[in-house]
Amino acid sequence: MTKKSPPTTRATMEAVAANATVELNGEAAALEPEKPEPKPGEAGYDWSTHYDTDDLYIHTFADGKVVALKPFSAIYSKTWLYKVKDLPTVADVEFAAIDRAACPTAKEVLLSLDDSGDGDPIEELFEAWTSAGTSRGNGDKGLTPGN
Repeated sequence: MTKKSPPTTRATMEAVAANATVELNGEAAALEPEKPEPKPGEAGYDWSTHYDTDDLYIHTFADGKVVALKPFSAIYSKTWLYKVKDLPTVADVEFAAIDRAACPTAKEVLLSLDDSGDGDPIEELFEAWTSAGTSRGNGDKGLTPGN
C-alpha cells in the first residue's frame, strides 16, 4: 500500500516559500517574502510619478498618512496672487494654493484625512508647507500666518 502525500494547499506553499533559503556564494541565505509596494498616503510611496519634478514637499500627518505637494515656492507668484485676490476668504486662497500644488492622488489622500481628533490636519499642512517653501534658512520661519 502506497502512502499518499497530503494535498498541497496555498497555505502550505506560502509556508514553504516563507522558510525558503537560497545558496549564494556557498552560504545559505533566507529569502524574504516580497513586501507590497506602499500605497498613496503610506510612508515610502513614490510620489514622483505623479509630478513633473522630484522636488516635492513631503508632509507626514499626526496619524501617519503622508502626502506630497509641489513646493510652495513653485506655485507662488504675483500673477497667481492676482488671480486669487478676489476669493472671498483666506481659506479659499489656502485651498486654491493646495489644489494648485497637489496632484489628483494627493487630493484623494487629503480628502481621506480624519478631522475628528485634536488639531486640523489641513491647517497643519498649510503652515508647514508655506514655511518650508519660503524660509531663507538660518532660523527664518518663512511665510507664516500674519507674517
